[in-house]
Amino acid sequence: MFKNRDLRFNGFTLIELMIVITIIAVLLAILLPNISHSRQQAMLSSCESNERNLQAGLEIYNTQYKRYPADINAIFPHYMKKPYCPTNKSEYGYTPTADGSSFTIHCQGLHYIGLSEIEEGYPQYTPVSGLRLNSKADNTQQCLLQNKSA
Repeated sequence: MFKNRDLRFNGFTLIELMIVITIIAVLLAILLPNISHSRQQAMLSSCESNERNLQAGLEIYNTQYKRYPADINAIFPHYMKKPYCPTNKSEYGYTPTADGSSFTIHCQGLHYIGLSEIEEGYPQYTPVSGLRLNSKADNTQQCLLQNKSA
C-alpha cells in the first residue's frame, strides 16, 4: 500500500541537519565574544559607580570631621553599605594621605583580564584627578570622565 511513497518527505536528511547546525554554530561564534565583552563593560560600570559612592561617603565623613578617615571601614555602616567589586567580590582598596587631606580608592577586581584597556588596580578614584581607567590616561580622558560623573 505505501511501497510507492516517496521517502524524501518523511524528514530531514543528514546533510540538511548538518547545514543548520553549522549555521547555528557560526552565529554563536559571532555573538558570544560580544556578549562577554558587554558583560565585562557592565561590571566595570558597576565598579565605577561603587567607587563614586565610596567617594560620596568619604566626602560626608570629611565634612563632619574635617579630614578623611585613616581606615575606610570608618564610613560603614554609618554613611553607606560596604560595596564589593562585581568581578570577584573583593573589597576596594583605600589609601589615605598621611595628613588625611586626600585619598585614593582602587579596585582590586579582575577587570584587566576581560578588558584590554584596563590595567591591574584600576579603575581608581582620587579627589584631584577623579576616576581613572589606567595609568596612561591623559588629561583629556580624565576631564571627560569627571564630566561624565557630574
